[in-house]
Amino acid sequence: MPHVHEEIIETRKGYVLTDKKSIHLRALKDMIDVYGIKRPAGSEWLVGVDLANSHILDVNEKFVTEVQITSLSNR
Repeated sequence: MPHVHEEIIETRKGYVLTDKKSIHLRALKDMIDVYGIKRPAGSEWLVGVDLANSHILDVNEKFVTEVQITSLSNR
């Protein structure tokens, strides 16, 4: 619930992560993410199922793309 002096600007939905799908994010400014990792402005990283089952973007995070698993053979 927003406070009396607050306004809802945007509603964000969460991204469901699986062992075959991750999300690629970028930090908009220096921050510490919800997982306790320090992220300098402009840094990029993947959030996968090893960190969480779902992820909701923070105000200082920008969604870049969804990343599908890449399987490599021995060749």
